[in-house]
Amino acid sequence: MPIKVGYFVREATTNLRRNKLMTMAAILTAAVSLLLLGGVLTLGAFVSSITHQIENQVEVSVFLNDGITKAQQDDVRSTLTGLDVVKKVTFVSKDQAFQEFKSLYRDQPALYENITPDVLPASFRVELTDPQRVDVIRSKLAKNPAVEEIADQRATVQRLVRFTGLLRTFSVVMILVLLGAAILLISNQTQLAIYARRREIEIMKLVGATNWFVRLPFMLEGIATGVAGAAIALVLLAVGKRVARSQFPVWIPTTALHGVALSQILWLVILGIAVGAIGSAVAVRRFLDA
Repeated sequence: MPIKVGYFVREATTNLRRNKLMTMAAILTAAVSLLLLGGVLTLGAFVSSITHQIENQVEVSVFLNDGITKAQQDDVRSTLTGLDVVKKVTFVSKDQAFQEFKSLYRDQPALYENITPDVLPASFRVELTDPQRVDVIRSKLAKNPAVEEIADQRATVQRLVRFTGLLRTFSVVMILVLLGAAILLISNQTQLAIYARRREIEIMKLVGATNWFVRLPFMLEGIATGVAGAAIALVLLAVGKRVARSQFPVWIPTTALHGVALSQILWLVILGIAVGAIGSAVAVRRFLDA
């Protein structure tokens, strides 16, 4: 058995070296498709973490018009505190809003250096006992002349989920196309290796070699190509996550961008092996059935 294993590995290595250009093309195609898959998995985890955070905040901002009286402001506060759905009401002045804006974008001073607190509205920040009952606040304050706008994160979450769904659908289509291309390239790579050794294979068959004995070196070649593509994809995914993580503000959860999850490693490696095995198996079966 050790002799056979060594023989299979040597034969697979020889085939890979013999068709360097086709091998590189197959590896890169597999890498791109698997990298895209890793990106889709990361995107899903990232959006889920953001959505979960936004939904857990259960907070509504009631922005006030400029120039309202203290009595109008107190009227809005009393209306809010009188609702059973309201857990807590906090007043945010223009100056406080400006300080929060500066803190949020402290790495981009150009956004706040040329403005004053007057451009930002004062507001009441409302925590709810049930985030699904935002409409209660809207119905009570919609016609209040002191209120400029009532904002909550539900619309943001819904838009984010819809956009992510479309992006995932497009990415899945691209993944399938690229995986198909990778299988085709690996199959062609294997066919070239088979053609180069066709006389040797015919002799092996004449002296009693089984189909699996003939097939295994070529399947190892395909699997090695797929695993190499997965390795490249994992390295690029890790680098991409590190770069992406540095671009987001501190208030956005980036747990999904910290390293490559074990589940992603398993997905990419297993799929790389499957792509290589399928591509080489198709080519070898076509030859053996001919």
